[in-house]
Amino acid sequence: GVIKKHFLQLGGLGIRDLAISGKDLYILAGPTMELDGPVFLYRWPKALDNTVEAMIWQSNNILEMVLAVPFGEGESASRDHAEGIALIAKPGGGLEVMICYDSPASTRLIPEHPEQVLVDVFQLG
Repeated sequence: GVIKKHFLQLGGLGIRDLAISGKDLYILAGPTMELDGPVFLYRWPKALDNTVEAMIWQSNNILEMVLAVPFGEGESASRDHAEGIALIAKPGGGLEVMICYDSPASTRLIPEHPEQVLVDVFQLG
C-alpha cells in the first residue's frame, strides 16, 4: 500500500489517539508528554476519501471540534491524561465515544476491584 502523510493544525496539541467511523476520522488531541491542559475530540468528515497528502489548517474549517474533554484540577490535573478513545455505535443510531486515561486519578480507581478503572462515555452529535 501507499502511505499518505497529512499534517493537522491542532493548536499546538498532539494526537493522542485516532478512531474511524464510516469514512470519518476522529482525532483525540491533547498535550504532549506529561503536560497538563485541554483535550479535544475532532472529527475530520470523509477523511478516508482524501487521496492526496494534505495540510489541514484550522482556518479551512475541515476539522470539526465535537467535544471538549473535561480535565481535572489539583491531583486530577497531574494525572488523568486522556490517552485513548473507542467509538461505540448505539443500537438505535448515534455514536458515543469512550475515553480512557493514562495514570488515572484516584477517583477513577475502584478499591475493591484494583484491576478495574472508570472511564468516561460521551454522546456525540
